[in-house]
Amino acid sequence: MPFSKNEIDTVVANLPNNKSPGPDGYSNEFIKGCCPLIAPGFYRLCDEFHRGCLPEEHQQFLHCANPKKGWSSECL
Repeated sequence: MPFSKNEIDTVVANLPNNKSPGPDGYSNEFIKGCCPLIAPGFYRLCDEFHRGCLPEEHQQFLHCANPKKGWSSECL
């Protein structure tokens, strides 16, 4: 079953504030503020993900370690 627009909107609205941005540099507040502008494309992206047919440019990702305070350097 695909994700509904309502489900996606609810997840975005419930993203916690005052958190460090991810590797892309976008904070949750930024995503929430831009949601009306980016929502149509994001809905399509979620639908493509669900159908397993993401365009090649969306199949690439950046993996980076983000150690938390108290983690051992052996975890990296």
